[in-house]
Amino acid sequence: MRKRLLEWGLRRSVIYTTLAVTLASNILNAIILLIFSQSLPLISVLIATIVPLLVGATFGGSILNMMFQLEDARIRLHALSVTDELTQSANRRHLIDRLDQELGTALRAGTQFSVILFDLDDFKQINDRFGHIAGDEVLRQLSEVCRQQSRGSDLFARYGGEEFAFLLPQTNAAAAINFAERIREILNQLQVEYGGNQISFTASFGVFTWAAGITGIETVLVKVDNALYQAKRVKNTIVVAP
Repeated sequence: MRKRLLEWGLRRSVIYTTLAVTLASNILNAIILLIFSQSLPLISVLIATIVPLLVGATFGGSILNMMFQLEDARIRLHALSVTDELTQSANRRHLIDRLDQELGTALRAGTQFSVILFDLDDFKQINDRFGHIAGDEVLRQLSEVCRQQSRGSDLFARYGGEEFAFLLPQTNAAAAINFAERIREILNQLQVEYGGNQISFTASFGVFTWAAGITGIETVLVKVDNALYQAKRVKNTIVVAP
């Protein structure tokens, strides 16, 4: 019932529940009078109709309004718990949860998924030269671009600091590498304007595609992290985990 009320929305829920209470009141009133072998006087019908309408619209509306406010608060709290405050992307905790779910699906159904982990090259130099606020703006704009490039089923997350990750369900190695290359090229061309300065940067990428025999997310993260570490030694490149 709660789910149906939420689907209807506050206004429709108040109208429908008030009409339902009014109808139930009239039915109950008619049953009582029939039991006692009495007719249905107009005043009885009016009372059975008006009172539920007034009470239902007033108190029922208030209760339903509280329910919708609580649901909105629950949704906002959940969003805060899975979202990185600075970039408005998914946070590390949410990434780990989704990765665990995706691994479970892969183990049951044998479906492939890929993980891309990338890190901005020499990000400290951006903070040192332009300031930390400028660095934050770089992370924000980078995140917005990456979310725009993602499919609805993908997850883009801030892994930590200037490290970010893509979780790509139903994606094989070739598709993941192509996607990583596309993101790398887009970031190479991205110019972040801040304080009259045009800030450019590059990123290094590690790519891992799940294969049968890997049963723990720790192994997945270690493999993609090792690939990223190798890429960072060269910079502005992509390394695929074996």
